[in-house]
Amino acid sequence: MTWQYYMNNPELRDYFKSLPVDVQKVLAESRVEIATLGELKQCAEHLMNQSG
Repeated sequence: MTWQYYMNNPELRDYFKSLPVDVQKVLAESRVEIATLGELKQCAEHLMNQSG
């Protein structure tokens, strides 16, 4: 997925923008396919738990 994907998806945009910049970067650079808000939240929580 790319940063553009999240910005163009109204279902995901607000949550993505609320995430820390480092988490946004990892998600935008990853090859993980995220299609729903639930999937995005799950991935973001996992990343934040790893780094914290």
